[in-house]
Amino acid sequence: MAGYGIINQVALKETASARVFEKLVQGILHVNGKGVDESYINGSALGSQSIAIPHVALGGGAFRKLGATVNGGQFNANDANVPTSNYFYVPILYVYDQTETLAKIMNDKAGYDLLGAVTDNISRKITRGINALTFAVQISQTLNDSYDAGAPTYVAEDATPNIFKSFVEANAKLDEGDEAIGADYFPTENRQAFFRPSAFSALKTSGDGKYVTQSNYGQEMLATGVLNPFKNSEASKVELRDGYAGEIDGVPCYKVSPILLKLAEGYVQSNGATLTAGAFDDIDVIVCSSIGTIRGFTSTGDIEVVPAISGQGWVLQPLVHGGCSCISGKSVRLIVKNGFANPVTSAETKLTVLPPQSQQA
Repeated sequence: MAGYGIINQVALKETASARVFEKLVQGILHVNGKGVDESYINGSALGSQSIAIPHVALGGGAFRKLGATVNGGQFNANDANVPTSNYFYVPILYVYDQTETLAKIMNDKAGYDLLGAVTDNISRKITRGINALTFAVQISQTLNDSYDAGAPTYVAEDATPNIFKSFVEANAKLDEGDEAIGADYFPTENRQAFFRPSAFSALKTSGDGKYVTQSNYGQEMLATGVLNPFKNSEASKVELRDGYAGEIDGVPCYKVSPILLKLAEGYVQSNGATLTAGAFDDIDVIVCSSIGTIRGFTSTGDIEVVPAISGQGWVLQPLVHGGCSCISGKSVRLIVKNGFANPVTSAETKLTVLPPQSQQA
C-alpha cells in the first residue's frame, strides 16, 4: 500500500511494509496438571451454566483401644458413620464473543493478509484474558482466605529481600495442605511458580548462589527428545516466550509479564468497586498447585468467519467460553514485598472476580 503524507507542506511518498509487526503476547501460562486442573471440565460440561464437582468428606473415623474405659468393647459402640458429601462449583459464565468486521477493500489495500492478522489478534486477546482471569481467581481466593485465617498466609519478604529463602518458605507452605478439601499436602509434581521479572532478577543477583542458571536446558532436551513434561503432549521445544525459566526447589518456574498481572488486578473488585491502582504491584511470586484450581475453556481458535451483511468483507465471530474456580486459597501461596497490605480488611471487602467489560462504569 502506498500513499502520500504532507510534512512541512511537502508531499512525501509513504509505503507500507508487506510484513506485519509481531505481537509479543505470552501464551497460556498455567499448565494442566501443574498450575491448574482442566480434567474435570469436558466439552459437554462447557454447555452448562456451572459444573458441580462432587467431594466426599473424610468423615469421623479414628482408632480406638480395646479394653479402654470408653468404647473398649469387642465391637465399636459408636453410631455408624454416614458419609457426607458436598460439591465444588465452577461457574461456566466467562465468555469472549466480541465480533469484529473487516471490509474487503481494507484487506486489498493493506498489501498483506489483514484477515489473518486480525484473526491472530483475537486469539492473542483471548489468551491474555484467560491468563489474567486465572491469576485474578487464584490471588483473590488466597487473600480472602488469608483474612479468614486471621493472619497472613502469604510470605512477606524480609526488609533485605532474599527471594530464594522466601520461595522455599512459600513452597513449604504448600506441603501443609488444606484439611478443608481433604488434602494433607499438595504434591510437588503438581506445582507451578510465576515470577514477576524484577523478582526473578533479584533471585539471580541476591548473592546466595543457590539459583542454578540454565537449569532449563535439561528439560528442553527432554522435551525435544520424547514427551514434553510441561504440557503432557508430544515433544516440542520449551520456549522462553512461553515464560519457562527453569526449575527451583523442584518446581518449574515461569516469568510472567507485569502487564498480565496488571490485567489480573483489573478483573478484581472489592465491595463492588475496582481495586485501587497498584494493589497487586507488591505481589512478586505466585506458587500454586493444580489440585486447588479448576479451569476449563473452549478452544481459543473457535472463531467463525462469515460474510459481512453491510458490504463485501468478513465478520469475525469468536466464541470462547468457560470458567475458573480456586477451591482452596491454601493451594496458592504468594510472595509479597515487605509492607504489603492485604486489600481484604473485612468481610465486606472480600475480593470478587468480574471481567472489566461486565463492571459498572
